Amino acid sequence: MHRAIKAQSARLAGRSRAGLTLVEVGVVLVVVFVLLVMAMSFAQERGGREGARCRVCLNNMRQVGQALISYESNRRQYPGYLNVLIQSNGRPYVDPRTNQRPGVSWVVQLLPNLDRPDLDKDWRTPALGAGGNKPFDPNVRLDFLICPSNPQTTEFGANLAYVVNTGMPDCEGLPDMPSDWADNGVFFDRYTGDTRISEKGKRAIQMVVMSAEVIARGDGLENTIMLSENVDAGMYTDVDEAKLGMVWFGTGNIDTRNDPPNLNPPDDAMRINRSIGLSQMQPADPKVQENPIEYARPSSYHPGGANVIFCDGHGRFISQEIDYYVYCLLMSSNGKRVRVPGSQDVLPNFDREIKDSWIY
Repeated sequence: MHRAIKAQSARLAGRSRAGLTLVEVGVVLVVVFVLLVMAMSFAQERGGREGARCRVCLNNMRQVGQALISYESNRRQYPGYLNVLIQSNGRPYVDPRTNQRPGVSWVVQLLPNLDRPDLDKDWRTPALGAGGNKPFDPNVRLDFLICPSNPQTTEFGANLAYVVNTGMPDCEGLPDMPSDWADNGVFFDRYTGDTRISEKGKRAIQMVVMSAEVIARGDGLENTIMLSENVDAGMYTDVDEAKLGMVWFGTGNIDTRNDPPNLNPPDDAMRINRSIGLSQMQPADPKVQENPIEYARPSSYHPGGANVIFCDGHGRFISQEIDYYVYCLLMSSNGKRVRVPGSQDVLPNFDREIKDSWIY
């Protein structure tokens, strides 16, 4: 009896030392394989969905870009990022509540070219009704201004996911100079210096008139960014440069020994896709209040970069890894004459030709 028990114990111990049987190992391998296939399928499906959203986003931007090209072709100048609102009667609109002439964004100027003459008419109709308020809601959602990958968009409201190239940040209070130089970008303040809104006896600040012809004589339409994504943009009813446009900062030390030359921006948040999601922060955040202009840069929720449209109408996906110096070259419309707003001094080292290998 004792010998039988010992023999059974020996067999069980041997089986324990042998580990899993071949059948059990096969079952484990099958389960692992199924899990890997499921994970790969999920990743491919997710990547496919994001790829589709990125393409829809680029198509939206192409539509807006073609509208801007059409606007410039008809008027021989681009709209400002900020403009005087001229009513259908030819007079500047005056808000009866404030007795001020409010500025309007580049989007409002573009409404007829975006197949929304109905909204354009609403904006330009003289004030009506009791109290003189405009009898329409300006916060109309326009789907072609929204990236499908941007989770901050809502069903209603004048959401804006795309911004225009506004050069360097404006320098205000210089009546003998424009708020920014034409060589620095494409879209400028066409409101502040307008004589129709200037105070009596006050000299108007110079304004920049920018056209495709000027850019073609400079760095070229195909080398100058016109439009980009920005997940931290504002509404198209806003008036601030930081909410309607993207900017660049040319100050700093440029290392010309590199290819391309290296430039570090004053703040890392100025790089493509850095510190995205500013609009989700609390308004009380001091960085949001103090430095909104630093978040006026290309950004998206597409992995690896952001979509941009150039002034000739072609669109590309720009890598977030490009050097900040290359970004500055793509933003300036004439690198040979770029200047910091408020200064006549030409910045050196921005007169180089752009290489494709630097960008893509």
